Amino acid sequence: MRNRTAAVTALVLVLAGGGVASADVLDMPPWANLSYLTTQSNSENVNLWNALNTRGFGERWILDWGRVPSIETNPYWLAFDLGEGNSATVSYVRMNNYSDDVTGTFSFHLEYLPANAGFAEESWLSIPGTDRTVGSMASQQFNFAPIDARAIRWVLTETTRDYRFSKFDIFQVDQLALNLANMPGATLTWSTDPDSRADNMGKARNGDLSDRFDSHNGQPQFVTLILPTDTTLAVLRMATEDNGKSVGLFSIEYLLPDNETWATVPGLGNLTGQPNFAEYDLTVIPTATTGLRLNITDPSTNTGDHQLRLWEFEVFAAVPEPATMALLALGGLAMLRRRR
Repeated sequence: MRNRTAAVTALVLVLAGGGVASADVLDMPPWANLSYLTTQSNSENVNLWNALNTRGFGERWILDWGRVPSIETNPYWLAFDLGEGNSATVSYVRMNNYSDDVTGTFSFHLEYLPANAGFAEESWLSIPGTDRTVGSMASQQFNFAPIDARAIRWVLTETTRDYRFSKFDIFQVDQLALNLANMPGATLTWSTDPDSRADNMGKARNGDLSDRFDSHNGQPQFVTLILPTDTTLAVLRMATEDNGKSVGLFSIEYLLPDNETWATVPGLGNLTGQPNFAEYDLTVIPTATTGLRLNITDPSTNTGDHQLRLWEFEVFAAVPEPATMALLALGGLAMLRRRR
């Protein structure tokens, strides 16, 4: 009993601090993309395009290997740095290669800079289990034991082709586990033909940024997420279309408590001209809900191929405030004491 009480007490102290171990550890929701907060650098000292840490698939950064001599002896790296005095707990990285070249091979691994370490070559440590040799890169996902890191870097040791980055995401935890579309009992369907396209729609929630769901051409349609329980939502993260195109016209709607009526999320009606990788604030929904959907009037701005193309449909729940979480933990501690 003493050990259980001590464990709950430790949990209270952590939660009361906002889930952080010290003042310099960033207190972010677990679904937040930490790469948005970083500065970027690389071993070539060449300019990096914003595609590496922004919300746009339409942009990409191309590494021309004609500039990289003897990469086996002088590995190429890209670093994402939270800055001196900052760190975060990291255990999941996702990245995407925007390339149609299917003949290339790449050998690489991930490294991290420990919290409070200086930005020096000897300070970087390899992340166990991240060594890979693959063919055409496409999307890669890495799960590893949590580390307290100031910076994360991708280290390329061998390649036969140019590399084109269009996305590099750094998270505290596995986004597949946090995505409510993957919650047990949840369903994600496409209104036009949900039965024959059920497996295909699963591409929108598998975390693979190179694997997309394609609908039929032209017609209005719904993409609908139904949850098994009332949930307070925080963020919708979605990627649509390609080559800078997006959904033509749509609204984001939530299911009212009667479980029959759909209402437009405040400020998210008749959306047009949206980026093809975007995040939408769902905290403006006035109540917990069991449903969220895209009401799509015009499926694409791509007039040559007028269909909905959906790479990601990620929905995340609101995270309780640290003070609320601490009170909940204190309540658990009180219960343990009463049981004694």
